Amino acid sequence: MKFNAKKRKKLVILLSLFIACIIFFYAQNNFIQITEIDIRSQDILSEIKIVHLSDLHGKEFGKNNTLLISKVKEQTPDIIAFTGDLIDRSGKNSQGSVAFLSELNKFCPVYYIPGNHEHWSGLSEVVFEQLKTSNIKVLRCDLESISIKNTQIDILGMDEFSFDSNSINEEIQVLEKSESFKLILSHYPENFSSLYNSRDIDLVLSGHAHGGQFIIPFAGGLYAPGQGFFPRYYKGRYNENGVNLVVSRGLGNSAIPIRVFNRPEIVSIKLKPTT
Repeated sequence: MKFNAKKRKKLVILLSLFIACIIFFYAQNNFIQITEIDIRSQDILSEIKIVHLSDLHGKEFGKNNTLLISKVKEQTPDIIAFTGDLIDRSGKNSQGSVAFLSELNKFCPVYYIPGNHEHWSGLSEVVFEQLKTSNIKVLRCDLESISIKNTQIDILGMDEFSFDSNSINEEIQVLEKSESFKLILSHYPENFSSLYNSRDIDLVLSGHAHGGQFIIPFAGGLYAPGQGFFPRYYKGRYNENGVNLVVSRGLGNSAIPIRVFNRPEIVSIKLKPTT
């Protein structure tokens, strides 16, 4: 009887650990985290909120992404920036992903740039046209000037997958001449040190790194495409030479289907006056 009791106890412990692991990994991949970041600038006259989303990869949070839409709305953004990989290279749920951004655009202007997966899927042009039909701003090395609360913001949306460095540099040079708050949307954070951090730019928003996929406590993100192991830019805010970079950990997964200590993320950025 003692042997059977010990065996049962071990089985209960193993089963409990197994259930705990399932709950942990489910939470890590499905419980959305809100990350708040404040950035001050002399070009900002009144507080402006940007919700930064990235790397959905066709994932759904609730049916038709109702949970994700609700959480974005709770942030009451002035604009929404989506920095690429709305769909996965497989093209899964492309219609649903487009519908998700279209729904957001009904209550807040959405500015979208493509990532590598849109192009890899072979559906990029279809997705771009569908987004444009919903009046979403699709920026592919395009400059958009907007006014929010008496503040002028120039948004340069990049498509580094399709355009060469010469074309990109030409667009940056045009942006640098602006006297407004200068914002760049760039899917690839690894390009920050080579293209953006020495320019007259206020803020760059990026995705692509997936938060390093597995965040190791006290060590950081494990791996990011384009940067390799222990990437330099994988989440949060960086500032180099006065240029701010904010990297979203993203929402969905691609080749690696599991996140660890790296929950899906909505980044809520407050642009504030310096005084």
